[in-house]
Amino acid sequence: MKQKIVLIVDDEPIVRLGTVMIIQSLGFDAKECSSGEAALSELCNTVFDAIIMDCNMPDMDGLACTTIIRERERGSGKRIPILGWTSNEEATTRNSCIKAGMNDCLHKTSSVETLKSTLKQLLNAN
Repeated sequence: MKQKIVLIVDDEPIVRLGTVMIIQSLGFDAKECSSGEAALSELCNTVFDAIIMDCNMPDMDGLACTTIIRERERGSGKRIPILGWTSNEEATTRNSCIKAGMNDCLHKTSSVETLKSTLKQLLNAN
């Protein structure tokens, strides 16, 4: 059985490294990008099973990147699960993520178990 590949998109190197390590410890393969632009480019070259997308990045934030991904998917019958990944404490953040086309949103301080169960739920729903 093919190992699931998760794309981690975050502008902070330490956060990316930590997230990659968590994703790999959960049995998934992980690839990382430092920007929304890099993620869009990577999606042209690799088929990912899910994306963990930082919501707040310079130049192109995760919400704008997700909107472009969803536009690209339109009419294809495909919809990659995208999990918003944020350090923002505002109550409206989750709604903004869903409105942009993300499947769900977690705070970066969420437990490994919460990340694992949310990611598995998104992968099983796809």
